Amino acid sequence: MKISTFLRIVSYSIVLVALAATAFSQQTRNWKISDFLRELPKQYKTYEGDISQPTPESTFIDLKNGYAAYLTVPNGDKAEVFFEMAMFNSQKEEPTIVVSNYKYDFVCFDYDTFFLQKKGKRWVDVRSKVLPKLSEEMFFVDPESYEYYVEQKKKLGDKVGGLSMHFYPPREGTVMNVSLDLCDYVDDSVIESEANNFLTVSDALKTISLKWNKEIAKFEIVTEQQ
Repeated sequence: MKISTFLRIVSYSIVLVALAATAFSQQTRNWKISDFLRELPKQYKTYEGDISQPTPESTFIDLKNGYAAYLTVPNGDKAEVFFEMAMFNSQKEEPTIVVSNYKYDFVCFDYDTFFLQKKGKRWVDVRSKVLPKLSEEMFFVDPESYEYYVEQKKKLGDKVGGLSMHFYPPREGTVMNVSLDLCDYVDDSVIESEANNFLTVSDALKTISLKWNKEIAKFEIVTEQQ
């Protein structure tokens, strides 16, 4: 086979692969939240606790608002969920899917949140790409409260609970709230007055709102002026 013929075959193959990838990408952009829920790999379903496996009766899907959840009780209160996901569309890219898992070890609540895009057959983690920088200190109403928490946590260690960041995929709209939740666990060895003081950390925490900017496919912090 001549080199020129071989190169033409290779070039043709590359074009076919590129066209196929583009077509698949376009298909994904037309997916609904139910499609993403159906195809979501098990590795992103990390919920744990005293819960039952999801059934059709415990699966809630809102196609209009791009939201889906697993209800704690089949046909129950839609506000009580242990898994939820929301879809954020972009002008130029595949939708970003936010997946939130509730985890409970009978002591503290924790949350696993994934920020994903489906590119072809791959699910890509885009957390660092779509999220602004969020630090624990940003969730405290004042620097003194944060310093108090850091000091007490360093002093008491595993005798008290820690902080867990919780993203709430919106049931409608494109504004997602984020909170920093304090586990209210305190070991019996901690004196009562010190324990009560530590638990007041919850009163010094605030919620941060993130608004989706579909033009740049990123979340932006909503300021108080906005």
